[in-house]
Amino acid sequence: MAKQIDESLGNLVLGIVSLLGHAFTEAVLDHYHRGYPKAASKAAVYTTLYRLNRSGLIRKKINQGQICYKLTAAGKSRLLVRRAFQRRNPAKDGYSSVVIFDIPEEKRKARTFLRSLLLKNGFVNLQKSVLIAPYELPKVFFELLTELGIRQYVSILKSKVINL
Repeated sequence: MAKQIDESLGNLVLGIVSLLGHAFTEAVLDHYHRGYPKAASKAAVYTTLYRLNRSGLIRKKINQGQICYKLTAAGKSRLLVRRAFQRRNPAKDGYSSVVIFDIPEEKRKARTFLRSLLLKNGFVNLQKSVLIAPYELPKVFFELLTELGIRQYVSILKSKVINL
């Protein structure tokens, strides 16, 4: 339970740093406590900032004598992953999203990550590199593909499934 709370606080703080761009510690605390009064102590937010910095999701700098945080590429990717499937929007038009990819071997990690991300979020395999789900893909999903450097290897189709 504590890890789950810690993870959600981490995601929230990442979102705040992303929203504010360069964020001073006090700005993060102020923004957080305005939206979530008494949700977590000041110490918990400081600890979360420390952990996010240590894990490479944010970068800590001294700017004008104050500590400032900026989102790293890894932090941006993590936020995009969280947002990509935060809400699954069923296709209103009866069409399904088909994701087809042919990602080269040198990008194996991104390929494996994409496949597991889709499978965890309700997609099913038609073939190893063709997955389908009755959802609309959000714009954030396409940003994630770009961030991973695999956008040019992925095609998205909208398809009507016909049961014979």
